[in-house]
Amino acid sequence: MALKYTTVVDFVKYIGFYRRVPSTETGDTSNEVVGIGNTVNSTFYLAKLGVLSDTVVLTTSGNNDLTVDTHYTFEALTSKVTLTATGITVLDKDNLLAAYGYIQEGVNLSEGDVEDFLERSESEVDESVGTGFADQSTSSPDYVEVSNELHFGHGFDTDRYKTSYYPVVKLQTTTDGAFITGATAVTLADGSGFPNSGTIQISSNKVSYTAKNSNVLTVATSTPSLEDGSVVRGEIVEVSLTASGATPSWDVLTADTDYAFDYDTGLLQLLDDYYNGNLSGISRPPNGVMDRVRINYFSAWHPVSRSCFIPKDVVKLIYKMAALELADSAVLKSNASNLENFSPTVLARIRTDVERTLSKYKSYGIDSV
Repeated sequence: MALKYTTVVDFVKYIGFYRRVPSTETGDTSNEVVGIGNTVNSTFYLAKLGVLSDTVVLTTSGNNDLTVDTHYTFEALTSKVTLTATGITVLDKDNLLAAYGYIQEGVNLSEGDVEDFLERSESEVDESVGTGFADQSTSSPDYVEVSNELHFGHGFDTDRYKTSYYPVVKLQTTTDGAFITGATAVTLADGSGFPNSGTIQISSNKVSYTAKNSNVLTVATSTPSLEDGSVVRGEIVEVSLTASGATPSWDVLTADTDYAFDYDTGLLQLLDDYYNGNLSGISRPPNGVMDRVRINYFSAWHPVSRSCFIPKDVVKLIYKMAALELADSAVLKSNASNLENFSPTVLARIRTDVERTLSKYKSYGIDSV
């Protein structure tokens, strides 16, 4: 599981355990001399343990920069640098120099430990809030994708349904140019906010795409032909009119004509043009029959009628939760000599802040409804 909202480096800085080589504390400006190349040796070790992988910068005394994967690999647990054949050639017989950040010595904490704390805290926040957080302005937002969420048919009883996750992400645009079945690229007028892959609605068709490059989606060759300017939506509402006891067949409904959708609350309403389509009631999902309405959608927290973003206090919340777990773990291991500043009063205040912030975001959907 990759971190979605936080970084290991920022958390280590947050709890005050971040140190640097060259040292910012002593004013040292010289990079660490890791070793000397000999055109053969590929293995070197940095002087510190607890090194943070994303901070490692390797150069040679001949002013050649080394690139991770191309010239070397790095093993955080042991601080081991392994040069590739290309890296050995670039280093030649120069000194291998390093600058990097690391976790304060004596804390008994590795990069992997920190990542585990943060992953658990991120998951706990998502579970507590009831959805995830995402930045809709980025090129590849990480939404919660809900596929084929099934609901009982309500028949005449009600024309309203409710998604299990909310708020729902509002994604709306049009196609830029026509698409002919057999091709593999659908171009959107504006692909911003759409995830890198997923299933969306285009002109009342259920369309899956496997990749996104700016405004261009990679789709299957079997995708139905589409006109220029076709309406694109992030949600897909399907209804089955099949009676109980038979395998349902599905109709994709048209936004604003057949249904209306409240993205803030996840409330779906079948509109009169569809719901009262005929007197026999054939346009209504059979009442009480399982799996006669299904919805595809993307979910992420957002304020009412606004785009999704990751609030700064949520990121800080995750760091606080991870710090609490770190403090508890240190006490249990009886190696808290470097964590004595976490007094009971401070810990209690942090826990209060955590509960207050969680409550703020948990209550959002309830208040909206």
